[in-house]
Amino acid sequence: MKALARWIRRPPKRDLSINTAVPPAEPFRERLQLGETVCGDSGQTYTIEEVLLDRKEGSRFVYRASSQKKSYVLKYSTTGYFEYSRKLMMETLKSIPHIRPLVDTKASLEMLIYPYLDAHLLDFARRKLSLATRRRIVKETLEGLAGMHDRGVIHSDIKPNNILINYQENGEDEPIITAVQIGDMEEAVDISAGDGIIDVVCGNQLWRSPESWAKGLQGKPSDVYSFAIFSIYVVLKLMILKIPAEHLNSPDAWRYFISNHISFFGDTKGLQGLLFYLGVENCFTENLVEIAGTFNASNLRKPFSRWRFDDERLDDFKDLVSKMTNLDPTKRITAREALNHSWFSKEL
Repeated sequence: MKALARWIRRPPKRDLSINTAVPPAEPFRERLQLGETVCGDSGQTYTIEEVLLDRKEGSRFVYRASSQKKSYVLKYSTTGYFEYSRKLMMETLKSIPHIRPLVDTKASLEMLIYPYLDAHLLDFARRKLSLATRRRIVKETLEGLAGMHDRGVIHSDIKPNNILINYQENGEDEPIITAVQIGDMEEAVDISAGDGIIDVVCGNQLWRSPESWAKGLQGKPSDVYSFAIFSIYVVLKLMILKIPAEHLNSPDAWRYFISNHISFFGDTKGLQGLLFYLGVENCFTENLVEIAGTFNASNLRKPFSRWRFDDERLDDFKDLVSKMTNLDPTKRITAREALNHSWFSKEL
């Protein structure tokens, strides 16, 4: 892979959609007290029952509230983006299956109100579940993502704790899932007027795409890549990009993450494509070439596409993931194409 150095001297000639706006500072917000009520813009009243998130920096509180015997989540929007989020959720993404709907707002507080769901996948996926149930979770999440992409919107932060479920316990049998929805839509971006966003790092380091690490152009393929990493976690209960704890908070933690991306999903052609995609103006390309050059006979890559599973039903899953994790964003299959993969139709 050392020969790839030549690629960082070949800039792509194309226009990029630029979105580098820095949001204004978060205002101070008083924490709502348990039992306090909020009257939504619809006229429905919500009673605060629990503080789900108490992040005093920026007063980013999230609450669970009740109204008419149902539970809801109340959360503040990012300052200056309330109307953008409201319109995106209530108009652009309205009625898409498997996306948690925005059911009400409180404009004076820049507050968004959603249905409350029982759990998120970061915890729930660790439970004992059949492969059929895990596949269903993956498929319904993908249906939501494909619907979002069809309308020109990217999520930008696909990860297990942003995928929510409702379920019912079923005695000694596995729980019965009644809903799967993509949540945390506040980071969603309408890219219908361009290709994506650039000059920002999106998402969580355990799930983000390689082009996001490079602050390169991030669009629908970036969501697909993150979705594939999420799918590995749901199906195999494996955080494939996780690095040792002693490196996690180090200044060069990114090197270990990029090394994992290249080890598990890289090949010469895919890396060439990623370098060309980023272009010579992106200084991160030199880092990619350097890290790719560390793999040799004594430090072999571990391509996911060559992993062997005792359960042959996972062979098609391996193929699906490989098609979603090409390092070259232009070569990844789309969310809609992924839905048509044979893994979702074969009998388990």
